[in-house]
Amino acid sequence: MKPGLRVVRGPNWKDGDDDGGEGHVGTVVASDGAEKVATIVWDSGTRKNYRTGKDNAYDLYVLDNAQCAVKHSSVSCDSCSESGIEGIRWKCDVCDNYDLCTECYMRDKHDTSHAFLRIDNGNSAQVRVPKRCESQGQKRKAMGIFPGATVCRGPDWTWNNQDGGQGKKGFLLHISDWDPTFRTKAGVLWESGSAYSYRVGHHGKLDLKCVEAASGWPYYKSHLPVLGKMAEDSSDDSLNADPLLQALMQEQLARPFEALIASQLLKAIRDGMKESPPASPTPSAGQPGNLLLGCRVVRGPDWKWGGQDSGEGHLGTVVDIGGPGLSKPPEKCVSVLWDSGQRNVYRAGREGAHDLRVYDNAPGGIKHKSTTCDHCKTQGIKGIRWKCMVCFNYDLCSTCYSTDKHDTGHEFWSIDSPGSKRRKVPRRRDSEKVQAKGIFVGAKVCRGQDWMYGNQDGGEGSEGLVYEIKDWDPSKSGNSEADVTWSSGTKNTYRLGHSGKVDLKCIKASIGGVYYRSHLPILGQVIDSGCDFKIGEKVKCRVDNDVVKALQQNHGGWADEMAQYTCLTGTVVAIDADDDVVVQYEDGKKWYYNQDVLTRVEATGPARDPMSSAVVKEALQMDIPKDILEKCVKTRWAEGRGEFTSLDALIETVFNMNIREDEISHTSATPTPVPSFAAAPMADRWSAAQPDSAGASANADNHQANLAEENRRLKDERMCKICMDSDACVAFVPCGHLASCYVCAKLLVQCPICRVDIQSFMRTYIA
Repeated sequence: MKPGLRVVRGPNWKDGDDDGGEGHVGTVVASDGAEKVATIVWDSGTRKNYRTGKDNAYDLYVLDNAQCAVKHSSVSCDSCSESGIEGIRWKCDVCDNYDLCTECYMRDKHDTSHAFLRIDNGNSAQVRVPKRCESQGQKRKAMGIFPGATVCRGPDWTWNNQDGGQGKKGFLLHISDWDPTFRTKAGVLWESGSAYSYRVGHHGKLDLKCVEAASGWPYYKSHLPVLGKMAEDSSDDSLNADPLLQALMQEQLARPFEALIASQLLKAIRDGMKESPPASPTPSAGQPGNLLLGCRVVRGPDWKWGGQDSGEGHLGTVVDIGGPGLSKPPEKCVSVLWDSGQRNVYRAGREGAHDLRVYDNAPGGIKHKSTTCDHCKTQGIKGIRWKCMVCFNYDLCSTCYSTDKHDTGHEFWSIDSPGSKRRKVPRRRDSEKVQAKGIFVGAKVCRGQDWMYGNQDGGEGSEGLVYEIKDWDPSKSGNSEADVTWSSGTKNTYRLGHSGKVDLKCIKASIGGVYYRSHLPILGQVIDSGCDFKIGEKVKCRVDNDVVKALQQNHGGWADEMAQYTCLTGTVVAIDADDDVVVQYEDGKKWYYNQDVLTRVEATGPARDPMSSAVVKEALQMDIPKDILEKCVKTRWAEGRGEFTSLDALIETVFNMNIREDEISHTSATPTPVPSFAAAPMADRWSAAQPDSAGASANADNHQANLAEENRRLKDERMCKICMDSDACVAFVPCGHLASCYVCAKLLVQCPICRVDIQSFMRTYIA
């Protein structure tokens, strides 16, 4: 028994969950042939001795021996084409010259009704194992230090503070080979951003331990070799003897993943936990995008089938999709297996009717890998994505959305899958909630339609309790596994939508989350457009230019010339395939916009630059400063009063603007200069527009008092809510609230108004 073998609990296991639970993996670090025991360090860091023949008992199976440099050099895997099978070789006993590597064998490549021969290494005999189709009840998932695991320094750590210091965590990017051993090098990205390689089984050394386990490949328990009975391969006995080789390995261990960090591959690995993540599930040709096997559904808008679903809120699973063939449901229909065990066919567009809504499409394989929930911080939103229409770049997962995280007065977009058309949904505070029921944590269950695990449950009629809902295979489906404790005390995992299979039936439903009925997507409904605007509508930008510029990326881009149009009203003249909006202005200019920056306006908005009106041009000729005129004009438009129609009205507004600026000033005793005019007629106009200070009446005094009160109110509104001294001049992202000055903003973690975490902020300039 060489150090490095990766093991799982075996046929005579009697040590409870010392290993972390069935399926969790450990490593042989030492063995005593005389005592017939082996020392195992589990990926969780626990260390203990186990029997490898002592008292004729065997506590462990060997999951993988590639870590001991076992390689069948002249044999290739006929599924994945690996040249030189590393670790255990699996040879088909039916087909001529057909071999599989361990991962392909355990993932059911090739015909599962064919018997196979297991060949542990070059010195071992061939061992016939049961057919995989007859061993499904023996199938388990390996858990531990696999891609996607969260890790920290382990028992053999010798790398000082390369991880950033004691207690720091890292993300395991991938497992590769450490010559001459295989699957022994773990690439880790630490919190600090540095990335290095570490030993996982290389000569029995473990530099890491698992904080949060990830799933590896599945395995058939009884097909694995038993530790203590497996023949040894002595071809690599001298691996530890060469000092030069050891020195080279030490140098390799200390070398960072410079090439990996610099490459675009890193993002794909972090998002998908694999170098080549599988493609997102796609419906068959001609089908709506939300028709996917495994989707969890509830009754929909055209439901007329009474209590077939056990009542509103009870869940079912799409187990077949309509198509040609006698065994298939009709076109535009689906077959649903309700959690109660009842199965029936429902309309998903047939006759123009839709009987169902999609409660969760994560079991169908939907995941927004590059999107993080801004409340629970889950990276890679599973299932439906909910995007706030009010706040900049703010998303929620279904759990956070349905439990009223973020402002329930904000409207949201529903995005069913990456690349799908989005749907605008009503405000949550104005919508009705429904309680979801079925196979959730706490539900009482028994074996269901797709059960294939023999008497694993204790026998026909046995009952169990669901204690967790997880992902059967994170790369293929989410929320698709129910973990059950049976009345006999045994625990195991079962499919709940994975590949359209449901292994369980609900005896007593449990209460799950809640959902907004009208917000869920309708199963089988085609969304023609994800655009909220229609051709011919009047629109204008609803955010400042900095935000417009940021949101225009991949939506037509930004040109500096656009800045003079963002305050104007234009007309929607086209909507492209990406739902970007083409807006045309009065001068004939057209711009592409991301629809998120636009809002509908009444036809009275400024169709051209307000500064180009005849009244404003006349005022400019009187030497009134342009910046003051611009403030007056924009303020009038913001108040919905349109253009100035007379010069006298404009001059009076300029005068009042100067009075307000004088009163707002904190430091200067000199009032903002009022424009003076050289020409007598202009002076006459100016005088006529000014109040006569010598003959000021009581009405004039009241007017000034009202202006002073208005100024005080405006000043309070614009004051920093933290220091209560400086003007608020910083807008927070993602919420958009204007609440503090620049100095205070740098000290804040959350918005003082809505308490949302601040991701960044931008300075604003308010006229």
